Amino acid sequence: MTLISEIEDFLRENGAIKVGFTTLKTLEGGPPSTDLKYLLPEAKSAVTFALPLNKDYIRDYLSKKNWKNHFKDNVHTNRKAQDLADEVGAILKNKGFKSKSPPRAGAHISSVQMGKDRTTEAQYREEIPDWRIKLYPVLSHKYLAVRSGVASFGYSGTVGIKNVGAAIILGTAVTSASFEPTDPIPQEDNFCDNCKICQASCVSGLVKRREECTIKMGGIDFTYRTPLSLLRCQLVCGGFSGLHKSGKWSTWSPGRYQIPDADKEMKLRFLINAYTNYLKWPKITSPEYTTRLRVRLTCAMCQLVCFGNRKETSQNYRALINSGCVIQKENGELVILPPDEAKEVFENMNPEHRKLYYYQGKKKLRVKTTL
Repeated sequence: MTLISEIEDFLRENGAIKVGFTTLKTLEGGPPSTDLKYLLPEAKSAVTFALPLNKDYIRDYLSKKNWKNHFKDNVHTNRKAQDLADEVGAILKNKGFKSKSPPRAGAHISSVQMGKDRTTEAQYREEIPDWRIKLYPVLSHKYLAVRSGVASFGYSGTVGIKNVGAAIILGTAVTSASFEPTDPIPQEDNFCDNCKICQASCVSGLVKRREECTIKMGGIDFTYRTPLSLLRCQLVCGGFSGLHKSGKWSTWSPGRYQIPDADKEMKLRFLINAYTNYLKWPKITSPEYTTRLRVRLTCAMCQLVCFGNRKETSQNYRALINSGCVIQKENGELVILPPDEAKEVFENMNPEHRKLYYYQGKKKLRVKTTL
């Protein structure tokens, strides 16, 4: 058995649905976050793989029937991807090769902000000015997945697999071993048909405000849409806000910020205001929405809504927009209500509590309320 076969078999036996390989040559000319040597100076190749998220849990999450099952599955799948990458590294090291995986998702940013000694590797390229806003990764799983044929780009800039969709978690191990590279997915087998349901599912408006970008990796062009600014996603996917501009549905966040249409109004102060308010939110008391972990998923709708075929994705979208709105009571309880009832309950709350969930800047923001 070849080393490639051993690695592929190991990953597939442990739940990977796609496995691919890239080399320095196939990544040549790519963005900085495709530089394998940035992570491992002796690097020659990388193995990237995809694990699926549980679709039943996702649909319950989108429809607000159950939050915790998808949360647990998402965390477990991310940890599993990291563990499998490390185990691939162990296989390679036992063969005499060097190997390293991208830094695990962890609390290093929080520890830096709180003045604690760092105990984990940096996930982002901190030498880049304003790295906390730009969030350039040490190594991009996404680029490697696209170049190796594990996944392909979709309309929103997420990556996915036909009949699976974007509901996947990626893992990567970089190595000094030389592997034969795998080919990208042909355009005719792309999972995305440009239905733009991902855009309709994005509360922040980030997907709509992406611009087309073409990158070259190993002499092959890849076109996708990249965000003009991440502030919108940091506000909504960060959990600070969740109400759609129609007022008819929300993410799992009780925040009710009116997100400005113009990017020039989407200033850092807007996010700072939201973060400051967020710190004053009461502790969640609803047991079905509590967890021992500090992280709490509220969004990722543009990714999770896509199941890789139009029929299922449309069903997911209908479940999402009919799921109601989340609000938080003064006692910390999270409740899901029909949109009109949620609005009435929110407007009748104690003003001091209510003001924690919307923008309090002096300047009135321009927000269109049409769908």
